[in-house]
Amino acid sequence: MSAKFDDLLIALEDAGRPFPVERLSDLSDLDRERMQRLRAMWPRIADDRRRDLMTALGQLADDHIEFTFERINRFAIDDPLAEIRAQAIRNLWECEDPRLVGPLLTALAGDSHLEVRAAAGTALGAFLFLGETEALPSGVLPRIEEGLLAAATSDSADEVRRQALRSTALAPASYANAELSTGPLRHAVSTSALASMRLCTRSRSLVPMGGSRTAT
Repeated sequence: MSAKFDDLLIALEDAGRPFPVERLSDLSDLDRERMQRLRAMWPRIADDRRRDLMTALGQLADDHIEFTFERINRFAIDDPLAEIRAQAIRNLWECEDPRLVGPLLTALAGDSHLEVRAAAGTALGAFLFLGETEALPSGVLPRIEEGLLAAATSDSADEVRRQALRSTALAPASYANAELSTGPLRHAVSTSALASMRLCTRSRSLVPMGGSRTAT
């Protein structure tokens, strides 16, 4: 463990020191040992500094494609602060690892804060869109669509229901069309409504994914 990295962790924890925004690139692509050190330090970092950190990492990744903070973002999905959980999910908009689907479905179905549930709904829509061109493990698409359908029909917040319904429009056309006649989607939206949402969403390409990065 380098002294430079140790000092960065101390700077993050110490509220008496300026927030080390110019040094955050050192958190890119952490190895296992350094990630363990950050995990151990995390509870001692004040809420506002953790929040600033997650926002800054999202912006840094937007501005510099060579940086990746995926391990930190995936860890922060379980942060006690809802704002941080939501930001961590938004920061993961480029992640294509299907292992992320489980935590996102858990957040969509069970997080107590609507901001987190809405962010999870957006991220799950990105995985549906990914299914258009990439092979996902068997059963992943039905799990995502089932989770989005449940949120679209029963979540207590209008924002979450709207986002979950919007995300279903990102399902691969071949999959969604086959499911409409006998699958669960027919109980939530009509064929014409889904087609309309899909056309609108396709015309804006990846706006639901990329746009989420700047949400606060």
